[in-house]
Amino acid sequence: MKKTIRKFLGVSQLEESIVAHTLNQEKELLFRQRELKAIEILKPYLPTGYLFETGFSLPFQLIQHIINDMLVYRPATLLEFGSGLSTQILSKMIHVEALDIQLISVDNDADWQQILRKDCPQVQFYSFPLLPESPYAYTNSGSWYDIPSKAPWGEKPIDMVLVDGPKGSTCEKARFGFIPFLEGKLGERPILYVDDTHREEERFILEQASSFFNLPQVQSFHRYSRLSHTENFYTAPS
Repeated sequence: MKKTIRKFLGVSQLEESIVAHTLNQEKELLFRQRELKAIEILKPYLPTGYLFETGFSLPFQLIQHIINDMLVYRPATLLEFGSGLSTQILSKMIHVEALDIQLISVDNDADWQQILRKDCPQVQFYSFPLLPESPYAYTNSGSWYDIPSKAPWGEKPIDMVLVDGPKGSTCEKARFGFIPFLEGKLGERPILYVDDTHREEERFILEQASSFFNLPQVQSFHRYSRLSHTENFYTAPS
């Protein structure tokens, strides 16, 4: 069918590929411009001293988007899977703005979390090893955090979730586990963020989460996506 359409329109596969590549470059350029703007906006909440940022760190504009939602919707609890630069910035922002938000950070690397603790005294850090054939993993055949069914942080509903772990290379659809784990644990109007949704596996997980939690509002921003019930305010960075 595609070949027939191309022949009818006089568009070659090479031309189609060039157009797609150009569009992707434009998206990447816009993404990088927004990163620079987000860094400026987030300066009051950046860690003191050296800024430990790597290719695995969350985009600064995603962190800015989360903070916009925190200021507008005032979640009581924020649960993140994957500790890192976002933990430091969100922790400092909560402290500076004197917000009453419980920030829970889950990771499988206890040594890494220990490094982060000095800048995040009010964050509740929890380290869990990755369990092979986890009941929460996709098709129960992969690995996911070995979190007890009764989570150690209590039973308070989770209002906001940030999914950036485990590493995508851990196993097939490595981050799927948050979906069955959070069944019955979310608040009435939760907001979920999933990083790396420019990748096929994360897009699949995003679609599954939207359906499972009945979150029809799906916004995608080149490298990450946001899920919610409704969109009362537009909080995405410009």
